[in-house]
Amino acid sequence: MSRTSQSVRRQLQRLIARFKFEELELAVLPIFPELTWNKLRSLLMKHHQNFTTRASISIIEQIITTARIGNNDLRDRLSILEVIEVSRHSNQRIWTCHELRGETMTMSGSQSDSEIRDRVAKEFLRSVQNMEVQITSYNGITFLTLRSSKRSTSRRVKNVETLYFAFYYLLAMAQGLGYTNTKPGKLSGRDLKSLIKLLRAKQQGAMNSENISVPPVYPGLQPVVRSTGIDFTESKQRGEYIDKCFGTEAPKTEMLAVNIASEVWDCPELVPEMEGESGICKWEFHSTYIPGMIKKLVQRRVLTIPLPIYVQDMLIIGRNETTLRSY
Repeated sequence: MSRTSQSVRRQLQRLIARFKFEELELAVLPIFPELTWNKLRSLLMKHHQNFTTRASISIIEQIITTARIGNNDLRDRLSILEVIEVSRHSNQRIWTCHELRGETMTMSGSQSDSEIRDRVAKEFLRSVQNMEVQITSYNGITFLTLRSSKRSTSRRVKNVETLYFAFYYLLAMAQGLGYTNTKPGKLSGRDLKSLIKLLRAKQQGAMNSENISVPPVYPGLQPVVRSTGIDFTESKQRGEYIDKCFGTEAPKTEMLAVNIASEVWDCPELVPEMEGESGICKWEFHSTYIPGMIKKLVQRRVLTIPLPIYVQDMLIIGRNETTLRSY
């Protein structure tokens, strides 16, 4: 077995190991028609193995050897499995939104995955870039991966490719999808469905701009009297106020960044040495669920009410990074 073949097999093993055993039937085995789901389970029982991904990998290895699957065929299957793994485990990555601009073609109806793949691959070929393009759809979301067919052994070339990827590859992909260019957005997160929900809310807000920035009113409430005593914290009421701002099932985001544009120091009496100096500030809040974190901070009076507009409108402005400027 050549070194190249061994390398491809190791990559396959590492990739398959990312799947749970229950996912193998629909995600992995369709790429290996030589092995069915029932046959895999029967072989595991025959060899007194548990129903685990680790045990299944050895069975798949045996099938690859017995069927004499060629190295090129294994590469193709690896490429397909990569995009499938991304689609099944999308919440393990940070996704950054980019806006496609300048539509150049009219799409007639829904486009199939193969049509999109062929257009993107053709666009790269126009720039003498031979790219392996794989595409799959899962849960209503289309995933596309690019892999350079040209193997380079130069670390410097790889670094250069990485540096211009965001500019060149995204531009070529946009043109392959029928647009002229892309614009990076200030929205990122792990949950793709939440990101899509935020973008749709932004689009809906643009069409109904008269409803934007109308925060709910927080009424002055009396303390809650209980048998155990009097509650002056208003924790429940403050939580209900945030629910009115964000809703009970707000989209998931993991980061909220607030940038302050270059401003002149405005408190010379506090630090006289900084009078006339300008600076840039940035706050970043990180959590597994930013709306929930803000709700807890408000309930504990760490954040005051009413919230700043850029926080109240976080779910309708389509971004979780904003810059504040004074006018």
